[in-house]
Amino acid sequence: MKMFKRLPIITLFILAFSACKKDDATEPKGEDKPTEPEFEQVDQYTKKYTNGMVEVTNYPIDMTRSNARLYDFYSFDEAKFTGNLRDEPPATWDIVFRSGVLVWLNNGEVEFNQEMNWYGNDSRVLVSGVNQSFEDVSAVSSGLNFNEAWSVGVTNEPTQKDYLFNWAWQVSNTETGEALYFEPAADRTYIFKLTDGRYVKFQFVNCMDTKAEDNSASSKTGFLSFRYIIAKAGSTDVKTN
Repeated sequence: MKMFKRLPIITLFILAFSACKKDDATEPKGEDKPTEPEFEQVDQYTKKYTNGMVEVTNYPIDMTRSNARLYDFYSFDEAKFTGNLRDEPPATWDIVFRSGVLVWLNNGEVEFNQEMNWYGNDSRVLVSGVNQSFEDVSAVSSGLNFNEAWSVGVTNEPTQKDYLFNWAWQVSNTETGEALYFEPAADRTYIFKLTDGRYVKFQFVNCMDTKAEDNSASSKTGFLSFRYIIAKAGSTDVKTN
């Protein structure tokens, strides 16, 4: 009798266990979806992210040239440097890095470009800026003022340290006046307006071979780091996060 009473309990356990095994066998297993790479390594110095941002890190420029000939031309669309001959500008370029620390525009009307071969051309790249970090700027404000004569530079004048169009502060020896290194500002984002009307959000990250926050007197100049994103035609959206 004891055996007879336990039989239904044992039977139920066996049935329940069998059902679980059946469910396990028929339940489809989810397959891991391949993850899209965060960026494409365009070349040794350039990454192009899936959100459209281009990042250039420690691009070495030829510092053996005389200071008067330190011109490095860059095309946003091509995401590359397209030439470095002052008197022979390339066919395509939007900005030129002057002496490794300044940014001039491809604008044929700027007066200080009169001695350059590109003076009088049809390009009309303009620049404006905002005192915000690169990540915090998500759209181009309709109130931005673009001036063809503006350029982006550095300063060692204390009164000019907070000037919007100085992307970095030049730290100098207080006794000799010798330039030691550059301190990039964290809240400087520039908006370029290209000849065709598209906008480019841009940050000049560094001009030395160390990380911006690690710049010191032992850091070397001649290494360009910057990042940018081009808005679609007719759009002011420049989100990168």
